[in-house]
Amino acid sequence: MAREFAVVIYGATGAAGFRAAQHLQARHATQSFGWALAGRARARLEQMSERFGAEPPTLVADLADRTALNQLAARSDVVLNLAGPYGGVATRLIEACIEQRTHYVDLCGENACLRRLIERFHARAKVNGVKVLPSAGYESVPFDIGTLELAEKLRARFGSRCAAVDVEVRFTIPKAARGGLKNTRGFLRTMLSLMRRDAGQRLLDPYHFSPSAKPAAAEREANRILLDARRSPAGHWLAPLAPNPFLNPATVQRSRALLSAHADAPYDTPFSYHESINLSHGLATPLSRLWAMPMARSLASAMQRIAAMSEGRNGWPDRAQRALFEAALARAAHAPEDVGSEAMSYVLAFSAKTARDHELRAEMTIKGDPGYVSTGRIAAEAALALAQDRDHKRLPANYGVVTPASALGPAFMQRFEHIGIEWRVLEAPASVVLAAPPLHAGASST
Repeated sequence: MAREFAVVIYGATGAAGFRAAQHLQARHATQSFGWALAGRARARLEQMSERFGAEPPTLVADLADRTALNQLAARSDVVLNLAGPYGGVATRLIEACIEQRTHYVDLCGENACLRRLIERFHARAKVNGVKVLPSAGYESVPFDIGTLELAEKLRARFGSRCAAVDVEVRFTIPKAARGGLKNTRGFLRTMLSLMRRDAGQRLLDPYHFSPSAKPAAAEREANRILLDARRSPAGHWLAPLAPNPFLNPATVQRSRALLSAHADAPYDTPFSYHESINLSHGLATPLSRLWAMPMARSLASAMQRIAAMSEGRNGWPDRAQRALFEAALARAAHAPEDVGSEAMSYVLAFSAKTARDHELRAEMTIKGDPGYVSTGRIAAEAALALAQDRDHKRLPANYGVVTPASALGPAFMQRFEHIGIEWRVLEAPASVVLAAPPLHAGASST
């Protein structure tokens, strides 16, 4: 029997929830599916629904009320939880979804929390045929899906599996967009979570989310997460990707582990993944370009300190950095519903190689700032894909605590046009727009 709603947005009254609701309303204008707003405060939910013409119904469920959470999950194909932080009592919503055989999506981007989700829920969700999909926004959907798709294209072109992927991120922030980027609570909260000494962190281990992976020493060294400031071949200054340079590498390696149960998985052994942010991009004058080097070195130093703090280091510079972030978080206001800028954009430049040095390059251009605008759209479309494609065998048959690539597969790229993403494979003599990607399906035992 069809359920009442395709997607229920829990935490719909926050900034990410507002952007996700905007996206679902726009999609609903051309498609027929049910959707609803959910949360703890009835008055705020009703106010939010009014902003959308009172179109979406509202559902009230407190995270402390297991009965209400089960009733909510039973009415929807997918629950999109945007009420962070995602540890603690928030896991009760995951439990309800697993019990009701409802797919679950959120934006969790904290390594220790994700590892605990895998340990606690993977086996149970897999038995019930449920996809628990965290990190379903800017982190880590574009990186993970782009890596899988380019690896598939590389193998189709050269007949060899992908041995290495490198991603360089370039942000474009027009002056008109900067006023919408003031809120930093999510950024600060993530940074502080990474600084905590936690046995579950293991930030520098890119196989942290893949308990069954047993890479050789040489492969582990090749996958060392790069936290240094360095120059690109074009002379640009590169630095670790903030706020969490430890998340995407571990996510991509988990995708490889989940998908490599199939003979047709495009990843080679060994396989390496690296990423960085280009801090020279957009600096037009010689004077402005002088700032790229100190910015790269400062960001690299901060990330190196965070990695050391997560392993227990607690010197006075570490305590000072933590205190600065705590003070900034205390001063930061909650994000207004419409925070973020549509004028901002960013590019993910992918390079994929085989062991024989065959190479393909691609660019993914994404509209909207990553903190709220594009993240809300990406997460909402991921939830919609799980709801609409679950009965059409378009999704990989991977269940449990999954990753974007292993849950959605390359077929998700056919939805890019709906979320302001353009994907181009770059080929000599000119770039071409990618045609519809191949479908990918199968089951996992990881």
